[in-house]
Amino acid sequence: MADDNTISTLNTLIETCKDGQEGFKQAAEGIQRSDVKSVFYELGQQRAKFAGELQSLVREMGDDPETTSSTAGIASRLDKHQIGNYRKGRRSDFERSGTRRRCRG
Repeated sequence: MADDNTISTLNTLIETCKDGQEGFKQAAEGIQRSDVKSVFYELGQQRAKFAGELQSLVREMGDDPETTSSTAGIASRLDKHQIGNYRKGRRSDFERSGTRRRCRG
């Protein structure tokens, strides 16, 4: 069995790939231009392939691979969704409750 640090690093990379996969999918869904939408879907599929290859490596090392996105990635997508809703003129739950959130980037 491989050392825990190697498995942990591979699982972190799997989460990162899954974050990218979902991020590109969501970006594609929000784009009108079909050429850009296609590129985003393709990049998301590429990330899925990368995650699958990394998961195979973890299995070969005798461990169970990560299968989900990271908590940070999920939070980032939710935050961007909230910001998008605010920009569309809808106040987010965070603002209704009085909590202020900063937009990064």
